[in-house]
Amino acid sequence: MGWIPVPGSQSGKARTQALVWQDRRAEGLCRDLDAHKDMIAARTGLLLESYFSAPKMAWLRRNVETAGVVTTSDTWLLHQLTGAFVTDVTTASRSLAVDLDDRRWNGELLSLFGLEGERLPDIVANDTIVGTTSAFGGDVPVGAPLRWISPGVLRPGDTAPARNRLLLWTDTLVRIPKIVVRQDRLIIARKTLPWPASPGRVFRVPSSVLDKADSQGGPVTVSLG
Repeated sequence: MGWIPVPGSQSGKARTQALVWQDRRAEGLCRDLDAHKDMIAARTGLLLESYFSAPKMAWLRRNVETAGVVTTSDTWLLHQLTGAFVTDVTTASRSLAVDLDDRRWNGELLSLFGLEGERLPDIVANDTIVGTTSAFGGDVPVGAPLRWISPGVLRPGDTAPARNRLLLWTDTLVRIPKIVVRQDRLIIARKTLPWPASPGRVFRVPSSVLDKADSQGGPVTVSLG
């Protein structure tokens, strides 16, 4: 899940284990902030719960690691793959530190959790292409909220993948996914799928969306429109 906090160094290397969403060790911290729960709910639309990332990040800072950067798993993964330090607006909104009116990190909320001095990722739209990666043997653009694309299936001219499906990953529920395929900044395919893209599950896309890709052209990107 995108909002699992990961303590890391400036280089991106993890310094300790991550806290998964079920971890309840920040409950005491939330109880200490109980007087602010109505304000937090009004700003974020969320209950004051240790389930979310800001309490977990604060707990890590107070109890485990004071050096480096504390961020969420989506930001850490994108940084490892592309060097970009970003998160998508949906994941950020699940932190308890983003004001839904302006979709930005809120200084007052950050101060409540003692996170006002933290290095925080830029918040980008869910369909933003944030960079490229060579981690899978070739440049494969990564666009939030897509987290992973089956290696080697996005290069024009490649053999079709197993069962003619592209395998993708998302941290954001999209009930009616609209796939957009681009090459050389031009849209070469659009396809609306009848099944949702769900967090925690492999998201399968028919590889026919790549049929119009030019083998002599530039890299192909797949994103959710």
